[in-house]
This record gives sequence, structure tokens and C-alpha cells, in this order.
Amino acid sequence: MKQFLSLLTLCIAFSVSAQSYTVENVPHDNLSNKYDFVSNPNALISQAAENQINRIIAATKDSTSAEIAVVLLKSIGNADVDDFATRLFTQWGIGKRQKDNGLLFLLVEDQREMVFRPGYGLEGALPDAILSRIIRNDIAPLMKEGNNDEAITLGISKICQILLHPDIVAEILADDEQESDNSPLWLDTLLIIGFMALFIWLATRKGNGGNDNGTGNNRRGGGFGPMVGGFGGGSFRGGGFSGSMRGGFGGGRTGGGGARGGW
Repeated sequence: MKQFLSLLTLCIAFSVSAQSYTVENVPHDNLSNKYDFVSNPNALISQAAENQINRIIAATKDSTSAEIAVVLLKSIGNADVDDFATRLFTQWGIGKRQKDNGLLFLLVEDQREMVFRPGYGLEGALPDAILSRIIRNDIAPLMKEGNNDEAITLGISKICQILLHPDIVAEILADDEQESDNSPLWLDTLLIIGFMALFIWLATRKGNGGNDNGTGNNRRGGGFGPMVGGFGGGSFRGGGFSGSMRGGFGGGRTGGGGARGGW
């Protein structure tokens, strides 16, 4: 009986360790926590390293708006790591829509392969040659030593150092300002109508003397009463403005460029 239980335990352990992921079932932690950019379901790096990488990526996103996802998997079966990276990038939509400023780093342990997949908008800042050099010179040597924590942390740090270069930050922020200046005509029209409606409403209130049902109780300054707190009750869903932790990437695209390497 003991031998049977031992064998059963080994089979279960082997089954768990041999689990392979598909694009559809890779844990997308950023959906539930906008500050979690690392998917590490098989604990290929420590929690301390994962936390450090999340902090580095969050700081870079705050300064540049670029979105980086790090996915570390034990196995994807017989799937090609390059094709898997492209499909996962597309599935998650890493990067802001219209800017395509996303980057995916995918590492698959049993294939001993890794891929950097940039969005269209980061191909200039992160050319294939640079990404290949980071894999070859910074990540792969440490992976060979079994130092996963330092390998992944160093690689992502090098990426973020490039994105935080003043020239690149200025270029991205300039694009953001241009987008904000080019607001849709319908939005401008809607704002004008809203202000006109507000002005008419206030003028009507003033014309009625501010009285309440003819009781003669003049509510001085009360013309704005119904508006107090009106904005506080609103919620920008998905954007986190009301303290929400929910996240998700912005719908970016990739052209399939980048770099691939092993260790």
C-alpha cells in the first residue's frame, strides 16, 4: 500500500511539473493587478525578484507609458517559442492602442529559449540587434549558471535603462501631447453643449430667485448645490482612477520583430 501511495504521489508530481501552457491559459496577472507585470506560475524566479522587476517596469511605464510584460513558463509543449510569443503578445494587446509601445519577454525553461517581442512603436528604440545583445551578453550567461533571479532582473533593467534615455522619453511624451491635442471634433462639440446647458440652467435658477416652492427661503449660493459631490461619485472603470487595482494592457500590436536566444 505504501509503495502504491508513493507511486501515485510521484505521478501527480510529474504531472504538475510537466504541465505545458497554451496562449489561452497563460496566467494574465495584470488583469487583476495593474502593478503586476510578471507572469511566473512555475516560480522560475523568487518572489523577491518578481517584486523588484515589477517595480522597475512600473517606474518605466510611469515615465514613458511603455508597457512591458514578462512571462516565465516551464513548458509550452512542442509549440515554437517565437510563434508563441507573437500570439501571446497579440492575445494580451501589450502596449497602448495607437502607439503600439509594448514589449513582451517570454522565457520557456524546458526549451531553454527566450524571446523579446516589441510592438511596432518600440522597434526604433529597441532594435533587434540591441535585444539580441541583451539576451546573449546579460541574460544567457546567468541562466547557464542557474541564477534565474539575477538573469531576468538584469535583462529587464537593461531594457528599461534604454527606454528611460532622455531622448526616447521625450519622443514618447511628444507623441502623447500630440495625441491629446488632436482630440475628436465630436468631443469638443459635446463639451461646448455641456457648458451651454449648464449656463442656461444657472440662469434659470437665478431668475427664480433661488426660492424653494415659493416658501421665500432663499438658498444663497445654493444654485450649485445639486452639483456638489457629483464628480466624486463617478468611476473611471479599468483606468484605476478610483483606486481600482484592475489593469490589463492597452491593445497594442506587434510586427513579429525582436530577438530570440537560448542558454
